[in-house]
Amino acid sequence: MKPFVLTAFLAMLASGCEDGAMARPGPDSGVPPTETFGQMTAADVGRLCDWTAGCFGGYGRTMSCSGSSITMSSAKSREDCVSSRVTASSSECTSMTVGDYETCVYNLKCPLLWMDSDCSALADCIMSMM
Repeated sequence: MKPFVLTAFLAMLASGCEDGAMARPGPDSGVPPTETFGQMTAADVGRLCDWTAGCFGGYGRTMSCSGSSITMSSAKSREDCVSSRVTASSSECTSMTVGDYETCVYNLKCPLLWMDSDCSALADCIMSMM
């Protein structure tokens, strides 16, 4: 099972750039920060997918961590991101708030983002799917 949040949400702005590159978004997606992943509507999921991909520079983009072989990627497409939501059905994922997720993703750190204290909710979600 692929980690929903890292590959799909790990959650862009309107895709108008010719090469698929996107400008880095602001610190939040516009989805209410207290909303849990279990409460999100399809529209909220799409907005969070777009925002997350924007943090990576677009869909299908990869960030490499200098000095290591670790990479972090956004979803291949909005459709892949939205459809992967069904793989995140554990209570750790459905109870994670949008705000906790956004804080972690917006402040991505290499090499292991989930080891940061701001990423504990996301780490719990990812670990519950393994």
